[in-house]
Amino acid sequence: MVTRAEHQAKELVSRIEELGGKATAIPLIQVNRPNDTEQLDRALQNIEGYDWIIFTSKNGYHFFVKRLQELGMNLSHLSSCKIAAVGSKTAEAIEKSGLHVDLIPQQFTNEGVIEAIQADFKAGMKVLLPRADIARETLPSELRRLGAEVTESVVYETRSDHSRSAEILSLLEKKEIDVITFMSPSAVKSFSQLIGDQNRTSLLDNVKIACIGPVTAEAAKDLGLKVDGVAERYTVEGLIDLLLEL
Repeated sequence: MVTRAEHQAKELVSRIEELGGKATAIPLIQVNRPNDTEQLDRALQNIEGYDWIIFTSKNGYHFFVKRLQELGMNLSHLSSCKIAAVGSKTAEAIEKSGLHVDLIPQQFTNEGVIEAIQADFKAGMKVLLPRADIARETLPSELRRLGAEVTESVVYETRSDHSRSAEILSLLEKKEIDVITFMSPSAVKSFSQLIGDQNRTSLLDNVKIACIGPVTAEAAKDLGLKVDGVAERYTVEGLIDLLLEL
């Protein structure tokens, strides 16, 4: 079971099926533009005053650019800013649109960004963080500790999607799932809400749980799920390597 929307799950589903597995993609979260864009609009209208923009996901970049265009602006307004991208897929999406990515941390986490950015960082730098409404506080807190002026702007909101809950429960009850893959803490939280506590042990008996990275794995453990493996590389290929191990 690949717990992502089908359009986002294509790469992982294809690789699983190439290797002879059967993959079912079921979304557990929805991402939508925020109802209130006032804070984001203010940041965009002053975009040339920022030293760095840090994109932590493809979704964040997608919604950021969409709102930029809705305000009658374009990517040339970002020319004076340095850009950091968390993850190779985020960087790929940014560069495909014609922008240069100045920083991709080796470790695709917020902590990895802090470690990588310090070498080119001066106190007083202005940083824009376009992110989800439920994003962790680690990155802005650490940037402020380094002396940055940080503006956090919500570019998308994450909500649980239980539209296919009956299908998920049926697959688990019939023991038709061997492994569940999780790509984000929000998907883990949605899944935990869906299955509840009462039948959790029987539903997940002999089902392995594979997480794309340590942050997602930690979220799963905090919610009482047994994690069987964490990808060493926080990418689809890293997750495939983990699935082969499991």
